[in-house]
Amino acid sequence: MGKDSKGDPKTTRLDRWHMDLMQDGSYSVNVEMERPKIEEHRLFTKEFKPTSVVSVGWVPSNGIRMGSQPMTIEFNYGSTELSCHTTFNGSSAAATLAQRPPYASVPTFEALTFDLPWTFQAVVSQAERTIGHKTAVPLIVLEDGETKDSISLKVQGVVQVEYRGRETIEILGRKIPAHRFRLVDPKEPERAQDFWMSESGILLSMTMDDSGTRVNLTEYEGPSLSP
Repeated sequence: MGKDSKGDPKTTRLDRWHMDLMQDGSYSVNVEMERPKIEEHRLFTKEFKPTSVVSVGWVPSNGIRMGSQPMTIEFNYGSTELSCHTTFNGSSAAATLAQRPPYASVPTFEALTFDLPWTFQAVVSQAERTIGHKTAVPLIVLEDGETKDSISLKVQGVVQVEYRGRETIEILGRKIPAHRFRLVDPKEPERAQDFWMSESGILLSMTMDDSGTRVNLTEYEGPSLSP
């Protein structure tokens, strides 16, 4: 939710998603975006911490003009490293980066080639829930490698996620208790973002910047979002 050129409220749908509870207690989430056309499959632990994400997109990424050919990007979160595998136009590439959690992967910051709400969910969900505590979360991006068709991973920056405590917000026409977090990029502290997460770890609402743009959960069917 933002504002149009006249300053009036403007609402745009970002995604649709479906979540399944697996037999081992972990979660599987399928996400669909229309503009740009992207499909994501995300896996989370019982504690709703990210373990992997597979993104299939039909948009330009890393300088490659994708056209009608989809590019598949797969990130796997390990306890000592992040690994990435890409497939495009018959070629595949792989890269790893030594890193211990918490950390988060982002395909690229040059274009919107990922689902914003679920990407930020993966960042914020790893923060420690002690009021006032700030958790440092490195953001790792995918880049072209030094040789043709190769890729590499690097830490683009480190954000600080502060736990602000519990509060009640109004979402989906009802009041829901939520955990509030604040994300700050030390390089741009004036552009802090706030996040409200359900007890189970679902992102309920987030602010984008000081323009008043906000992302809200607008449709939901499933177990109660309240404890």
